Amino acid sequence: MLPPLAEPGGPRRTDLELVRDFVRGEPAGASPSYHIEGGLLVGGSSIPLALRIGEGSVLARRDVPEGVLALRTLAEEVLVTEGLSLLDEDTPLGIPAGIQLAGLRVATWDLWGVDIEQAYAYLRQAVVGSDPTFATDEGPGLTLDQLFGEPPLEGWG
Repeated sequence: MLPPLAEPGGPRRTDLELVRDFVRGEPAGASPSYHIEGGLLVGGSSIPLALRIGEGSVLARRDVPEGVLALRTLAEEVLVTEGLSLLDEDTPLGIPAGIQLAGLRVATWDLWGVDIEQAYAYLRQAVVGSDPTFATDEGPGLTLDQLFGEPPLEGWG
């Protein structure tokens, strides 16, 4: 998040254009009511509203303060016009993803996306961090055989 009184970077746009560009992956920009910080859509000057977790996949924050409900509503309307659907309301993996990507420990999130399988793959990746094998069925990485070049000793495992 930007420090207090810092000006967001990127081109200036209308609110509608900025939210649309956020969904499409634009990494920066500002409008009268929003700004983009990487994969984070911020409402007002400091309230995270949405996280772009992958192409066509967004976590939209549910528990926003009353003063920014209209901003959340506009953002959700743009999600719909961009072809995204609400896939999982109050998704359980939203909390750890919000901690990882936005630093919000108590926020709740809705999962929006174009394809449910792909959206969940992006969400799992957001939760586990940078190692993509944790988000798949392949496991966390190399097996001991691959790592050490020999099978484990008999009686072990």
